[in-house]
Amino acid sequence: MGLRAGGYLYFRKIDLQGIDQIRLRLRGVKGGLVRVHLDGADGPIIGQRLLRPSQGWQWIAMPLVSDGQVHDLYLSFGGGPNIWKDKKGRVQEWDAWAVDKLEFVQ
Repeated sequence: MGLRAGGYLYFRKIDLQGIDQIRLRLRGVKGGLVRVHLDGADGPIIGQRLLRPSQGWQWIAMPLVSDGQVHDLYLSFGGGPNIWKDKKGRVQEWDAWAVDKLEFVQ
């Protein structure tokens, strides 16, 4: 799934009882910040992770601090878009983020 910088994923009614981290396999060429919010894209932040620039896929683990209740979770992806010029001088832009796996870990 491709995401633009500033975009988010959301998951409805996630039971956070016993969950203390999430793991994501993602790619973010320019790096940036991933945050986990409760109950809205601008809700309280219960986890965040700063990422290094990477050309390939990487697994990250992100600790969460929550109340152990059921909530909607929003993962927000910050950073700039991946913009460059190709060999012919044309401006190209790809989605800033790609996520292909997500795990909730106890």
